[in-house]
Amino acid sequence: MNHFLVATCVLAVASFVGAGEFAHYPAHFAHVAHVPVHAPVLVKHEPYAPPHYSFQYGVHDAHTGDIKSQHETREGDVVKGHYSLVEPDGTIRTVEYTADHHNGFNAVVSNRLTGPGTYAFGYDVEDPETGNVQYRQEEKHVNGTIIGSYGYVDADEKPVIVTYVADKNGYR
Repeated sequence: MNHFLVATCVLAVASFVGAGEFAHYPAHFAHVAHVPVHAPVLVKHEPYAPPHYSFQYGVHDAHTGDIKSQHETREGDVVKGHYSLVEPDGTIRTVEYTADHHNGFNAVVSNRLTGPGTYAFGYDVEDPETGNVQYRQEEKHVNGTIIGSYGYVDADEKPVIVTYVADKNGYR
């Protein structure tokens, strides 16, 4: 029985000391510090060359009336160009443009009216069955002047001839 009593006392003292240790002293924890590790990064610098290009194209489709052209160049950050097209009413629209970092995009638009151009025509009629005798000739010059004449034989068989001019001074 003595052994039993001694063993019980030893266990009681051991239990008391262990409980007091946790109750009176802070627990010891191991702290792990994370140190950032950077792998070396290889940075490859590509050679830089300012962009340069130039292009142009043109379309002339008489069947659809699609008539246009464009030309553009770029040197570094400066772009210059122009394009033109024929509008449905025959007007030619031309746009001259530039673009850069300092001034931005700038365009100058112009419209040019086109006339029918130059022409020349004429005809003669001589119909012995009806006695119809007449003619007409007309031409338009680059400056817009129209010159013409026409004639016929009247009922008294006298020839009638009319010549005319139409220009910036009027029709006469």
